Amino acid sequence: MSVDARGAFGPGVVFGKYCGTNVARTRIRTPIRRSAAEQGVKDRLTRGARAWGGLTDEQRSAWVVYAGTVDRVDVFGVIYHVTGQCEFMGNYTIRKMTGEAIREDPPEDDKPPNVRNFHTLLYPAQNQLLFTWDWWNGNEEYVEIMLTGQRKKGRGYYENQAVFRAFKKYPYIYYSHTVPKGKGSIGYKVRYISCHGKWGPWQTGSAYVYGWY
Repeated sequence: MSVDARGAFGPGVVFGKYCGTNVARTRIRTPIRRSAAEQGVKDRLTRGARAWGGLTDEQRSAWVVYAGTVDRVDVFGVIYHVTGQCEFMGNYTIRKMTGEAIREDPPEDDKPPNVRNFHTLLYPAQNQLLFTWDWWNGNEEYVEIMLTGQRKKGRGYYENQAVFRAFKKYPYIYYSHTVPKGKGSIGYKVRYISCHGKWGPWQTGSAYVYGWY
């Protein structure tokens, strides 16, 4: 059964017509970011947008050209490119998190390779999961690690489920992560970041863990 309805229902649903069809529109409410981590991300994005507005036309054009050289791959394996502003914002955010000076010109170095000799080692008596790697001694300066929470089931790293991020600067070759008591799986992804803020490909996987205490 179909009836004509007009007006509002509750605080967020409005009924009406569009091109002769009955429609209902709902209001989308943007969530308020309240935690310190969420506010920190919001602040970095706001400052990055202001920094982009402060660049010269030549600098913005250089970022646009640079963005066209950076291949990204979506979940279907299709290569795509983001805008010059997106590349600038990504570079800006990484350098803010690592405490490096903000760069106004795009990186000129090559993209770092895969992380060399990356391994995970479990020490259950200490409730520690150790990540180790080597350096190519090229332009890479940081290793970035993102981890999911411990799960009873599931393998591999799942997008948008990271709960922890760590940066380790050259010449460190390991990172130790505390795991909770009990058996489970922790997903991870890891990549190099160059001295100019250019990042290499993500490498993903999972580690079976079990803490004793």
